[in-house]
Amino acid sequence: MNIDKSKKDALQAGKVDVLLQKNASMEHLVHSVTRMVDHFAICDLKNDQYEYTRISLSSNYPSSGKYSDFIRLVFGRFKTLPPLASLETLLSPEYLRTALQTEDSMLKFEYCSVEEDVFRMANFIPLEWEDGVVSSVLWASTDITSVKMNEIAARKALTDAYHAADRANRAKTEFLSNMSHDIRTPMNAIIGMTAIAGASINNPEHVLECLGKITSASRHLLGLINEVLDMARIESGKMTLADEEFNLSELVDNLLTMVKSGIEEHHHNLEIHINKIKHEDVCGDSLRIQQMFVNIMSNAIKYTPDGGKIVFSIEEKANKNSELGCYEFTVEDNGIGMTPEFQKIMFEPFTRADDHRTTKVQGTGLGMAIMKNIVNMMNGTIHVESAPDKGTKISVTIYLKLREQDDDTIRELRNLPVLVVDDDQSCCESTAAILNEIGLFGEWVLSGQEAIEKAFLRHEQNDDYFAIIMDWKMPVMDGYEATAAIRSIKGPRSRIPIVAMTANAFAEDVQIAKNAGMNEHIAKPLDLDRLNEVLAKWLMR
Repeated sequence: MNIDKSKKDALQAGKVDVLLQKNASMEHLVHSVTRMVDHFAICDLKNDQYEYTRISLSSNYPSSGKYSDFIRLVFGRFKTLPPLASLETLLSPEYLRTALQTEDSMLKFEYCSVEEDVFRMANFIPLEWEDGVVSSVLWASTDITSVKMNEIAARKALTDAYHAADRANRAKTEFLSNMSHDIRTPMNAIIGMTAIAGASINNPEHVLECLGKITSASRHLLGLINEVLDMARIESGKMTLADEEFNLSELVDNLLTMVKSGIEEHHHNLEIHINKIKHEDVCGDSLRIQQMFVNIMSNAIKYTPDGGKIVFSIEEKANKNSELGCYEFTVEDNGIGMTPEFQKIMFEPFTRADDHRTTKVQGTGLGMAIMKNIVNMMNGTIHVESAPDKGTKISVTIYLKLREQDDDTIRELRNLPVLVVDDDQSCCESTAAILNEIGLFGEWVLSGQEAIEKAFLRHEQNDDYFAIIMDWKMPVMDGYEATAAIRSIKGPRSRIPIVAMTANAFAEDVQIAKNAGMNEHIAKPLDLDRLNEVLAKWLMR
């Protein structure tokens, strides 16, 4: 008897285990279904009734009522997306009867909230029939927001990529068309001038004129070819940057020499602002840096109407890395400016502004793209401010390795007073700070009249300035007039060395400065080696 009872108990326990397993499986199945369907409704189409259940959360709708009222609540909150019919149509009993005509029929469609931030999938299957027509349906709905958002994002990315590729393709086609014209123009000039020179072999002046035009056209052609080759190197990943020592003052001098003819041809007014340059000696790719700013300056010259104003400025920014210098170069003009639309694509290869004012200006449309890539290779940034007919301001920030600074200040120059005269306060402050840093005693004023007053006051106190660094181009009273007034001081120190400080160091400017009574000439930005050399000349005089 005990044995039989034990068997029965074991059998009963086995049945319980099987039942528990089935319950667990059913619970897992129900949980899985609730992940697929978060609410459903049984819709009685014949009697215009419904019973609604939301599985995961409390219901946003009445649990039962008229089906016609229910669907009005739904399409007041939700809608379909084109090309689907309206939600009101899809949920109507007439449409459901047409769509669900067999027991295996199923109707599925997507719909979303009015704000398009929630997406759902509707599934309808027939439950009951009457005279061969569906009379009751099950409406199950699933939240597909995350899937749909990913799909929309992927579709947008694909569309953007298509438009970008299409734009690049059209730009390259237009580029080839423009290049065929831009290359033929200097080539025709070279061939034509060569023929004219050959026919004028007995007229040396005419031949020299032709050779000058041939040289100009050849340089222009070489520039076009170099830009194409640079872009090819960039796209193939073969462009590299040199790491060489150079001086920022020399770089600016070279830049100004290269754009001088364009400035003069268009009668532009060029201003140079040098702000707080503490480290002039740096390491980097000076040719690429020069290429960038020649490109920006050339654009400013070309796209600014004759007689315009162009401002080139450099400022050394604070930087926590003691081995790197942070330099901001800015070129600002009052030219034709750019539209917001063009600014979005101005750094893409082969693009040029679609503007009747630029059609006569030759170029590959590669210069800004090349510049952008060079700046990126230097871990720098570019900021553009522009508007049509309001001019353009382009600021480029790059990082350059600093070279160790040697204290080259001659001992006898220490603590000698030097006056800086410039109508640009930032230039005055920067120059005086450099003078103080290397051991001289720098003061500054903002006008020629103030310089005269300062010079006379120190002379009366028998404490003349050792030297005066004077900007030659100032309003009201320029540097030449101020120099002449200071030269009227009588006494042993009446020949105070006056150093002209200008935006460039062209030979004609140097001669003008000397004719006005200035002793030396220094170009901005202030070159410390050149300054020491100039001031040292006057120690023994």
